[in-house]
Amino acid sequence: MIDIISSKNIYDYLDDSISKIINKLKVTSDDDEFEMATLDALHIIDSFKQEKLDKAIKELKYSQEWDRFTVAFYGETNAGKSTIIESLRIYFKEKEKEEQQIKFKNIFEKSNQNKNLIKDQLEITNKEISENDRKIEKLFFDFKIEKEQLEAKLKKILSEDLKKKENSIFYKILSFIHFINIQKEIDKINNLLEENKKKYEEEIETVNNILKNKNDEAIKLKNSIEELKNSTLDLLKNLTDGQIIGDGRSDFTKKSTVYNFEHNEQEFAFLDVPGIEGHETIMIDEISAAVKKAHAVFYVTSSSTPPQKGDKNKKGTLEKIKEHLGSQTEVYTIFNKRINNPMQLNKPLVNDDEEESLKIVDQKIVEILGENYVGHKSVSAKVAFLALANCLLIESPTYNEQKKFLDKFLINELLEKALFNSLCRFITNEMVVNTKQKIKRSNFNKASNILSELIEILHKVSNENFAPLHKEVAQEVDDASINLENTLRKSKIDFESIIQKALRDFKNNTRREIYKYIDENVSDDSFKNKLELLLEKNSKKMVKVIPINIEKQMSKFQNSITEVLENFKRRLDLAIENHQTFNFGNFDSKFSINLQIDNGIDGFGLAGSIIGAGATTAYAATALANGWNPIGWSMITVAVVLGAITAVVVFTKSIYKFFSDDYKRSEQRKSADKNLENIIKSIKPKIMENIEPIYDETSILIDNIIDDLENVVKQRKMANEYIKKSHQNLIQIAKQIKLEGNI
Repeated sequence: MIDIISSKNIYDYLDDSISKIINKLKVTSDDDEFEMATLDALHIIDSFKQEKLDKAIKELKYSQEWDRFTVAFYGETNAGKSTIIESLRIYFKEKEKEEQQIKFKNIFEKSNQNKNLIKDQLEITNKEISENDRKIEKLFFDFKIEKEQLEAKLKKILSEDLKKKENSIFYKILSFIHFINIQKEIDKINNLLEENKKKYEEEIETVNNILKNKNDEAIKLKNSIEELKNSTLDLLKNLTDGQIIGDGRSDFTKKSTVYNFEHNEQEFAFLDVPGIEGHETIMIDEISAAVKKAHAVFYVTSSSTPPQKGDKNKKGTLEKIKEHLGSQTEVYTIFNKRINNPMQLNKPLVNDDEEESLKIVDQKIVEILGENYVGHKSVSAKVAFLALANCLLIESPTYNEQKKFLDKFLINELLEKALFNSLCRFITNEMVVNTKQKIKRSNFNKASNILSELIEILHKVSNENFAPLHKEVAQEVDDASINLENTLRKSKIDFESIIQKALRDFKNNTRREIYKYIDENVSDDSFKNKLELLLEKNSKKMVKVIPINIEKQMSKFQNSITEVLENFKRRLDLAIENHQTFNFGNFDSKFSINLQIDNGIDGFGLAGSIIGAGATTAYAATALANGWNPIGWSMITVAVVLGAITAVVVFTKSIYKFFSDDYKRSEQRKSADKNLENIIKSIKPKIMENIEPIYDETSILIDNIIDDLENVVKQRKMANEYIKKSHQNLIQIAKQIKLEGNI
């Protein structure tokens, strides 16, 4: 039993438990069949450990969280995960969010203060500009009046002067001789006009300079206001509520972000996870690490329809949920209803059709997650965010949209209609309770899930690969054994046929030759001598022919054995290929069982030595050397033949004088036939006796090959037994983990 105190070492315990099973399978043995049979189980478990378990345990140990209950917001791209989290951050007064809002308000307030100061200064400057503008107008007006007065005076003098000249010749003469000093008066007025103009221009210049400075100052103040506005905007942009919310682009959230909360003395965290419907292959490690860290998951979707399956080219949402969330103990669906107009809130957020569709969503996810799936919740994240956000840029699209909703409803009305208050109550009253036990249960379940995958693999390997292969191998061995035994029986018949043919040829050839000689009307002595010579000659020929034909037949026998074994090996290879791989689910699809059967093919080695480069087997060579020695056979054959000939000669001599030549020839033929029959009867058992060692050796060979083939069956059975034994050991470990983790 796992010690509760050391439950944080659950992943080490799992690693050690499987390592112990592997080490037991690695124990060496003098039994080759045992060694080979354990290799299959060892290969599967050890490969799983190296390719899946070690990596999974490393990831889980790295991401394990034992102190803070963590909920991952997982789901489709642009489904509203970040909007829900941002609303929860504001609602639960998440520390980072509060600090951000305080900073926003401080910057905004300080900016307004500075802006008001600059505006005050600008107002003063603008007043001064107005005063100087009026001063310029007054100078211009005064100058114009004085100028007009002097010019009028000058005009009057000139007019009077002209009239006097026209009316008085005397005045004209005096004027001509400059006796009358009217020019001085004219010059005086002109000088005065020039002085006034100069003074006016100087005063205007002075005021214009002042005005220019004031205008420059006003421009600077206006620029300062704009710069302050822009700099404040730059500072506030990164502090406004909703910074984590996507802008509609795919994969806006590229990194998983943790937001920590504390409510009613319960610590918990929300994880914002990248979307699974964008280029999630780029962020797969982020998604995987996030859900491994989480103790519960909200699957967020903006559709009330069930998630879809994929096809052979692309995984569907259902497959991704199973792959990513299969080890979670607490999974919920959040249906995020999209609301863009406050008028939509005049009726219930989720209509009856959507609610019925969400029930189907529950059914579909239960099918892949089982009892770990709890159910669904509904919310309108956008409405909740617009109700709660209080740090927005004035006149921004979000600010204007918020105003549109707040003009129709109060903040709390919006939160109720958006079902956000309901979601928050669920989180605080139901979800974030008894978190220590939930954390432990979640971590133990993740360990159990990895182990369950290996258990399932071993179960499938046993039932779908090893057991069917054992059955198929047993059938193939039975078929091959029957074929080998049939080959052996046929070889015995073929060996006997060779002897029968050799004896028949020996008899026919000898009879034909002796008959031909008898037809020459020879004496009994000549008959006897000729028969003796023919028997010796033909026996030697038979002795040479039989081993050659036996060896040819042995080669055919060898080829037949090899053909049987090659056919067996071909069918066995095909059976192995058919059972070498199977669907390992999330395990590497290229992984193969790599069945080990080489030890069961020792018989193929024997078969190979039968044919090897035209040579005989050790068995056949020994039998031929001992049983078919030409010299030995000549001695045996001659002795047998001579004995038979002696009997013929004696018989022929005793009757010779009583018969004619025709009768003599007839009797000689009968004697030859009778003695040939006697010779055949005498030598056939001896020949057959020498065939027996060959047949015995081939029988032993066949028995040895069949024994080796039976070892293949035995090995397959043993391999499956080791798989089953390892499977049962893992089941016991899984039971301990589930019991301790209260899974």
